Formats: sequence, structure tokens, C-alpha cells
Amino acid sequence: MNNSSSTQDETAHQRKTTLRTFRFTEELAHALEAEAQEQGMTLNALVSLILTKHVEWDGKAGKFGYIPVYKPVLASLLQASDEESLVRMGRTILAPMWKEMASFWYHDTSEEKILDLLSMRSRHLPYVQTEVMKEGRRCTIVTHHDLGPNWSIVLQGAFDELVRKSFHAQPTISVGETVVTVDFPLP
Repeated sequence: MNNSSSTQDETAHQRKTTLRTFRFTEELAHALEAEAQEQGMTLNALVSLILTKHVEWDGKAGKFGYIPVYKPVLASLLQASDEESLVRMGRTILAPMWKEMASFWYHDTSEEKILDLLSMRSRHLPYVQTEVMKEGRRCTIVTHHDLGPNWSIVLQGAFDELVRKSFHAQPTISVGETVVTVDFPLP
């Protein structure tokens, strides 16, 4: 790896970048070039995306206990569960896990870092997209997923618990088959 110089990126974000040189096998270089072309991006953009995902998610997710699960297996487990068990799973597993993840990733369990974590997860998990919107002293979290209506029930229990315990607020939660919307006042 060669460290040359820092340059100012000309993008709208005006992020500083550092030039690095990496050595790849020919096979890996060709595979990366083909994937970049398939996705309509430059090789540099693809490698940056891959490394960002590793730093933000993959490098810590395994240490935290995340494992890849075949989606039909998860869907089948959710389908076999009754509503009370699904709500309990959200309240006792998912909500505390989000707070623990904020502590593990950011060494901070403040409300802001919990919201950051929810947003960051959705950048790296293909089956869930979460948007966090703050306006004044209100927060709205919209989560779209493709895991079916029972996952919405799990999320409902998780968000209810998370907002009550971590934000000390009463949430308003709207639940659909693939979308859960949570609205609450910020402390």
C-alpha cells in the first residue's frame, strides 16, 4: 500500500481524500472491474463502497454476533410464531440489541447514536431500509422491509420498547405488511 498525497475531492460534499495503491490478483481485478461496469460506477467508487461497508458494518457485525441467514429460513421462523411471541421478540431481543449495538459501534448509547445506528444499518442490510427524520422536537422513523407482516409485528414491539425506554416518550406506531412508521417527541 502506497500513501501518496491528500487531495480535495471536487464533489458537492467536498470530502478530503487520500490516494492509496493496492495490489490485487488479476482475477480479482477483473471481477471488480466487471462488477463496477455492471453497476454503472467507476472501479474507484465500487472499491470505496466495499471498504466503507467493511469499516461501517462487516468488520463489527461478525464480532457482535450477526450471522447471515437465508431469508426463506427467517421468513419461515417468523411465520411459525404467534403474535405475542413476535412482540416479545421485538421488546426483549431487538430493542435491547439496537442499544447494545450503539454502545459497541459508537461507545455511546445516546438518543442521537441510536438513531445513527438505525440509519447506518439500513445502508448495509439489503432487506431493510430505515429513514430517520427530525423536525423540531419530533422524530419520525420509517422502516421498509421485505420480510413479511410478522417482521412488522417484531418491529412494532421493538420500536415501542426502544422509544419508551431510550427516548422516554410515548410513540405513535403505524404498522403495514412491509412498512413500520414511528413518530414521537424528542426529549
